[in-house]
Amino acid sequence: MSSVLNRGSPTGPLLGFTAAAAVEAVRLFLHASSGPRDAVLEILALVAFVVAGGLALRSATVAREALGAVQDEAADLKRVADGQAEVIDGAGEAIVVIDDQASIVTFNRAAERMFGYSAAEMIGTSLERLMTEGARKAHAAYLANTGVTAMVEAARLRTVHKGVRKKGDVFTFELMMTEWADDGRRMFTGVLRDVTKREHTADDLRKANGRYSELFDAMGDPLIIFTVGGDGEFALETMNTAAETFTGFSRFVATGWTPDQLGKTEGRAFKRALLECLSSAGPVAAEVPLMVKDRARTASLALSPLRSGAGEVHSVLVRIKALQPAAGRAKAPAAG
Repeated sequence: MSSVLNRGSPTGPLLGFTAAAAVEAVRLFLHASSGPRDAVLEILALVAFVVAGGLALRSATVAREALGAVQDEAADLKRVADGQAEVIDGAGEAIVVIDDQASIVTFNRAAERMFGYSAAEMIGTSLERLMTEGARKAHAAYLANTGVTAMVEAARLRTVHKGVRKKGDVFTFELMMTEWADDGRRMFTGVLRDVTKREHTADDLRKANGRYSELFDAMGDPLIIFTVGGDGEFALETMNTAAETFTGFSRFVATGWTPDQLGKTEGRAFKRALLECLSSAGPVAAEVPLMVKDRARTASLALSPLRSGAGEVHSVLVRIKALQPAAGRAKAPAAG
């Protein structure tokens, strides 16, 4: 009997030991005693009480151990969650986590600073609260038609939006989103960057480029800009109005031309002058044959390197200073 009771569960050893002792006690009692049978029943009741007590004690121990393991696991999970929350909250970028209904579930400190709202004000609300009125309507319509997944797919490419701070001022932010799962629940993390300064810089650059283009076009000297591509070949990028008048070619037609095309069969000399300017990173003077209004003429050129913000030479500015008859050109016969 004890061998049967020992099988199967962690309570087996205790149950087997207690039952075996009880059975042995009853056997000895029946063998040695001639008393009433009621005494046997009392002993059996006592044995049952001992067995039940042992099982209850063992069950309580197992329950305490299981509860302790669950509590330890819960504590570990809480430590991990707290660590993740600290990382998100301490990130320099604004981070917003939304669920599949586009409701905000996480709003870190950088997001608080960016928009002026506290996390308590934003959690449970919609992303639309952070958008301009026009963007809010467009976002709601887009979300209704395509769902949050399509919105996230589009935002993977870093979309740019207009946001509204709590004080009401409008600014530009860049959004990139990723999707993940939390116990089967779809969640979406958005990283937001304030790109207002970058937008202002781009506007200033466009204005500066516009002023440069106006100045370049107003210059009286014929000016041509050649850029060098990754293959080492030069291509005409643009020319001013004076160069169009001088050469007889429109900049829209000549854009992309090589030195050979502008210099026709004698373009090698032009290309050598461009290469010399590029390699020396300094001014170069040269006389090269050019096609001017469908006629081969020798032009005196002043070439100057154009540098990027990093100081690298990326283009060559060519100024046409003067024209001479092409060398070796046959003169028209004198009138008889």
